[in-house]
Amino acid sequence: MAKKKKNDWFANIQNLPKSRLLYNIKEHLFYNTAFAFCVSMVHYLTPQHIIDDLHVSPIPHSIMSGALGLLLVFRTNAAYNRFWEARQIWGGLINQCRNIARLSTVALGPDSPEWLEMKEYLRLYPFLLKQHLQDERDDAEMDWSRLPEGTVARLQEDPNPPLYCCQIMMEILARACSEGGAAQSPGGRVPDYTSVMYRVQIEEGLSFLVDALGKCERIVTTPVPRGYSRHTSRFLTVYGFTLPVVLVPHTELFTAPVVAAVCWGLFSIEEIAYFIEQPFDPLAAPA
Repeated sequence: MAKKKKNDWFANIQNLPKSRLLYNIKEHLFYNTAFAFCVSMVHYLTPQHIIDDLHVSPIPHSIMSGALGLLLVFRTNAAYNRFWEARQIWGGLINQCRNIARLSTVALGPDSPEWLEMKEYLRLYPFLLKQHLQDERDDAEMDWSRLPEGTVARLQEDPNPPLYCCQIMMEILARACSEGGAAQSPGGRVPDYTSVMYRVQIEEGLSFLVDALGKCERIVTTPVPRGYSRHTSRFLTVYGFTLPVVLVPHTELFTAPVVAAVCWGLFSIEEIAYFIEQPFDPLAAPA
């Protein structure tokens, strides 16, 4: 786990020109800054008595600032809730894979063919789920060498590979139990009631994997309401373009850099929400 260092702030400033957040908002930021520059030049070249007659009250903009702040908070909070839910689901999924591996080793035997087969599918499951959620197929990431060719073909062609992988593991467990493939303990075969207990726990673990798959799919297929995100974007645009009109009597020729700094901060917050609301996107960790 990466830990925050005391000089990270300096590295973050140095990396700002390479920031993907800045890259995504650069066009919006450019237009706002250019407009602010034009406003400052008009203010500079216009006679003072005309400027006094065109004075704009900052009160409406101050009211907008409070509303915009609340809107951005709710927007990023909704996005982060999706991100945190996905992180909890994925963490529980990894823990359940470890539990299934631990129980299967005891129930099936560490050297049994069923356990060796189960282990391969259990190892592949997180990768299959990741690719399924990202809507991609990358065979270079998968190690198919220890699986039957027919099964590999089915996994590659199935519309839901992680679900099919769980089905295969359930079939392996059922076959091992029907053939009496319980593990051998130092005192002999594990008692039947113990084997049943292990089987029930493993089946519950596999059911958890299927349930986690459904929860992850729900996050991917249920975006933040479009009206919510669009209104935030429109509100920010109006705020950004009216900001130089309010600031120019005070900042004059420095209006453009001041507006650029303010808009960079606000637009970045909105862009962060876009990134984290899709937690399974491979590009969901902007720098």
